[in-house]
Amino acid sequence: MTPGKTPESSRCGPDRIAKRSAATLSAVPRSSTQQPCNVSSPPDTPPETQTRHAGRGSVRPLTVRIRRALYLLPAVWPALIDVTCAAWAVRQGGDPRRFLQRWSGARARQPISPEQLNRTLIVTQRVTWWLHPRRRRDGICLPRAYATYRALRRAGHPAVFVSGVARVNGSLLSHAWVEDHQGALAAYAEPHNRQLYRPLLEYPPAP
Repeated sequence: MTPGKTPESSRCGPDRIAKRSAATLSAVPRSSTQQPCNVSSPPDTPPETQTRHAGRGSVRPLTVRIRRALYLLPAVWPALIDVTCAAWAVRQGGDPRRFLQRWSGARARQPISPEQLNRTLIVTQRVTWWLHPRRRRDGICLPRAYATYRALRRAGHPAVFVSGVARVNGSLLSHAWVEDHQGALAAYAEPHNRQLYRPLLEYPPAP
């Protein structure tokens, strides 16, 4: 399937869809999988909220923030390149597969360590958020998914780009995210995407 363009009104994200009833979400017709649909961007939670203690409103102590910054710093420069390439792809539009194929390179070598995986996911989300201030209202799911896929594939990790749709109250809602060979990525923080959306595209396709 070659995705086309989705109207602006179709933009939505997991947080909004999760509030809809399960009955409404299950009403997504099978015919919707045959319609051209481009991946739009849902609102994402600002990464700054991750810097607060669970159950408390206070900001992390300075020493903890410095230690965390030093931990994330090595991934910032590569993320800037990945996010820039992703932004260019979003502006070009069209079928996501033509960009994903270019970024896939050789077959994934082996999964990266959990530490490197988490750092890559966190930094890519933050850099995407910082560099897309005008897209925050509608969300940054597509540039984030592009950048994450590119970053993980470049590191040799078997990343999988996924896009899907759901029809709610007559509106076609679409979303893009990244998984790997084991499914949802914990640090990507979107564990219920496959329950909320009907996947239309997975790249690379399952063997």
